[in-house]
Amino acid sequence: MTGEQLQALDRLVSVCFGDEQYYDDEEAAAITAWMADFRGRHTDVLLHTNQINGQWSGKQIAQYLRESKPDILTFDNYYFNAGNMKRTKYHSIPALIADDTNEFRIPAMGGHDGSGEEPIPFGQYLQCFDCCCVGFYTVSESQKNLVANLTATMGGKWLNLFRLPLLVMDGDGALTRHFHEYAEIGRELQNLSTHLAQLQTTDVRVVPGRHKWQGLTLRNRLPRTVRAFKSGSAPHIESIMATNLGDENDGLPGDVFIGSFTVLPGASFERKGREYFAVCNALTSGNGLKDEDRRGFCDETRQEVTLTTDGKQTKTLYYVNPATGQEVPAQLDGDSTVFILGGGKVRLFFWE
Repeated sequence: MTGEQLQALDRLVSVCFGDEQYYDDEEAAAITAWMADFRGRHTDVLLHTNQINGQWSGKQIAQYLRESKPDILTFDNYYFNAGNMKRTKYHSIPALIADDTNEFRIPAMGGHDGSGEEPIPFGQYLQCFDCCCVGFYTVSESQKNLVANLTATMGGKWLNLFRLPLLVMDGDGALTRHFHEYAEIGRELQNLSTHLAQLQTTDVRVVPGRHKWQGLTLRNRLPRTVRAFKSGSAPHIESIMATNLGDENDGLPGDVFIGSFTVLPGASFERKGREYFAVCNALTSGNGLKDEDRRGFCDETRQEVTLTTDGKQTKTLYYVNPATGQEVPAQLDGDSTVFILGGGKVRLFFWE
């Protein structure tokens, strides 16, 4: 490291070895040797590589975990751009993100030896390559929200803005809207992280939304690796229903993802018997539009979500306010609670 970098070692969190390199015996040996050497000098820094989805096979990821023993698995993909919009229907992108995340989430849950006894964290680089622009397309607010918050809903612990300086200033030297939108994502996830950092993902489910196609109203496709929600999939939750509050997606509901967690040993609230789950509104829009035709802001993709409990539990339902980090009792009307989530937003709940 440079002298300037060495002066900032007390703020070093993670180091990535290479980027999107392919896997072979020579590369595997180089990664293993580098991690062992660096770890011998810096014991409190997360070490990892980074791959794009599908670059390494499941067998290669397992070998990498077993031999190199990375501290965290990370990946990147860029879902929202003009090219992807031509190849992938907008209503299928939440399923694509979920499947991509599971490509690394599932082996991370298994840990270095695959047994699941000692899982490791995982995460991803966020959607901000080249100031979020690919061709003429600029990623909408709801789309930014979704990549970050669906990762958190599925148990991700690490998020990174690639090429952050390109988000900071426009041609006139002013802060861009991308900066402010990502700053809000960071602020909210930081407020939730007191809880999220002490949780381990156990399950992810989805309530699929609907879309129009050739005059028909069809159910959105399920991810390959995420099953549909059913009663009891989240702690003490009987059903989940979403209502689109705007005109995007022809007024039809979008997908809603539900992640369940267990409390990690040694957590500050371990003895309180808490049961955690998160709900993410996966409705987004924008879909390749130019800035002058911009859609997809958070408020334009709001959904009203109704959770109905099984009515059998004696615990109280709380949620964590992302604006403040405070624990707030959920308002129940009978056995149901109703709340509004903007496009791509997440709400973290727990029973206590």
